[in-house]
Amino acid sequence: MAIAVALATPLGAVLSLAFIGSLSEATVGLLLAMAGGTFLYIAASDLIPETHEKGGILNALFLLLGVLCLFSLSKMITV
Repeated sequence: MAIAVALATPLGAVLSLAFIGSLSEATVGLLLAMAGGTFLYIAASDLIPETHEKGGILNALFLLLGVLCLFSLSKMITV
């Protein structure tokens, strides 16, 4: 089962090459933003409950520090 899941990513990438050429830059940007948001949601839904479960304020501070680092990097890239 793990092999089937592992092969789905390259197969999806090859199949999407046929359609990506006909999409506008705005559509590709929107799709990338949706994919990035999905990954952020999955990461946050796993990290935030873990932080609350441990009960340490240090875990929450490190989580916020990571969010601030990514936010500042995104601002430096778009400038």
